[in-house]
Amino acid sequence: MKFLRSLRSQMVFFFSILLLLPLLICAVYVYSTVQTNLMQSYARHHNQSAEALTVEITKWRQEYEGLMLRIFGDPLVQRFLAVQEWKQTAEHFTLRSDLHNRLVTYGDSSEFTRNIFIMNNEFRISGSTAISPKLTVNLIDLTQKVDEANGTSVWFDGSDEGTIVIARQIMDNRSDLNHKIGYMFVLLEKQEIFNMFKQFTLDEGQQFAVFDNEMRIKVSSTDDWNPKLLLSGSGGTNGDSTFESGGGKYSYYTIQQKDWNISTWILESKINEPIRNILLAFAFVMFTLLIFTIVLVVFMSHRITRPLQQLQAGIKHLGSGQQIRIPVLRNDEIGQVANKLNMMSDEIAHLIEKNREEQEKRRKLQLQTLEYQINPHFLYNTLDSVYMLARKYDDSRISDIVTSLSRLFRIGLNQGKEIIKVEAEVMHVSHYLKIQGIRFADQLHWDIDLEPEAGGQHMIKFLLQPLVENSIMHGIRKHGRPGTVTVRAALKQDILTLTVSDDGAGMTAEKLAEVRRSLEREEIEDSWAASTMETGGFGLRNVHQRIKLHYGDSYGIELTSISGEGTTAVIRLPVQTSNS
Repeated sequence: MKFLRSLRSQMVFFFSILLLLPLLICAVYVYSTVQTNLMQSYARHHNQSAEALTVEITKWRQEYEGLMLRIFGDPLVQRFLAVQEWKQTAEHFTLRSDLHNRLVTYGDSSEFTRNIFIMNNEFRISGSTAISPKLTVNLIDLTQKVDEANGTSVWFDGSDEGTIVIARQIMDNRSDLNHKIGYMFVLLEKQEIFNMFKQFTLDEGQQFAVFDNEMRIKVSSTDDWNPKLLLSGSGGTNGDSTFESGGGKYSYYTIQQKDWNISTWILESKINEPIRNILLAFAFVMFTLLIFTIVLVVFMSHRITRPLQQLQAGIKHLGSGQQIRIPVLRNDEIGQVANKLNMMSDEIAHLIEKNREEQEKRRKLQLQTLEYQINPHFLYNTLDSVYMLARKYDDSRISDIVTSLSRLFRIGLNQGKEIIKVEAEVMHVSHYLKIQGIRFADQLHWDIDLEPEAGGQHMIKFLLQPLVENSIMHGIRKHGRPGTVTVRAALKQDILTLTVSDDGAGMTAEKLAEVRRSLEREEIEDSWAASTMETGGFGLRNVHQRIKLHYGDSYGIELTSISGEGTTAVIRLPVQTSNS
């Protein structure tokens, strides 16, 4: 970690850790303990409130269902529904008036009973108040579900958002209890349930809901809720359950009472609000102690770290070869080190400069030595070819090979300059291929592809010929059949790419790995050099080392080879703007 490199930062860091670690452990323990107890306490209280609400809801439900039974058995209601055909008579008018008054009386038994309606089998409706056409249609739509209930009371959400509808069949209790003679509907205000919710609310944010299994009635203290989550959440550790909705986690408790469900839920973050005050107190104490520790440690470490920082700055300058003078502020061990560094400064700067000059001379000598190692080897092979052809043939081809050889050396010498154009290097290797083409007749073919943009670039000379020689001697000839050597020079994105490939014998993976390792060797023993002369590694290594010495370690030869299919050598060089 970079910020711990200085002694002062290390002292601040470790003293802070020593102080804060016990406080953090204590805070975690207190938080976990208080949170567990708080969650258990909230779960217990919320469950108790849900159970108490369930008792009240059950009594409330039984009260209204009891009202429905009283209306069911009322002789006036039975007599009203027994009328088969209504006529404009005084008797029927009186009957309707008496029923209206009776229903008003039943409705007055509760301040939250809005309307009571009686409907006969022909869907003629009479009630405690006048009924609108829309409500008439809604009540008629409910009769099918009421018939499916087989004589029990059925609860629905009303067409009006603030109402609940209780409905049931009315049977003929005078002659045949299996004979349906009509329906009754009681419209209640949901406000009565909302008042019960408020009565049993313990904490801000606590919500309640009452709903049946068929979802015909759904009453909740909030509009943002989902009954399915209150029945399918994951089990909790405190006797309640949890679910996630809208990015928050809720703790809930649901009681199933026959076909009804009573639920209460609350955000766990609301439950954990008291813990935040404890954490804020801990944070304030930890922050105060941390500031105090940092100030104290910085003050104490200043006298220790200041001379060390001066030594560090002096050593950095000393490493770059500059002469330094570190002020000696004390006579202890640090002052003695500063004295010694001042004494060594001049000598080290002198040695660095001397070493730089020697390295530059060594590099130039290595470049010349490597080039001289290549030239005699090639000259020997070429003269040997001329000698063999002179003995074997007596025709104009000897003149051609000598002409190519002359041009070859003229380009290779380049008036003693190390840098030549790419087109000259390619022309140099083309003359070499012509000489080898005469030597090996129909066994050797070649293809040269020089992009115009690449031809005008500059490079160190004598890189391609050793690669081409290696392809001929250890690729084409070793394969025992005619082959092709391809030379390409291309320029792309300021990188000069030189490629020499053949379709000769290639190398196995083990041999390729050995050649790659040999390219990176710093020193060469005579015995190893002799062996590599036979395998082609010596010329490749010389080219590879020359590239590294001239262009840097990021450049060199990249070799790929497949046994029986051929070998490819790729050289990538940075573009040079001049031939100097």
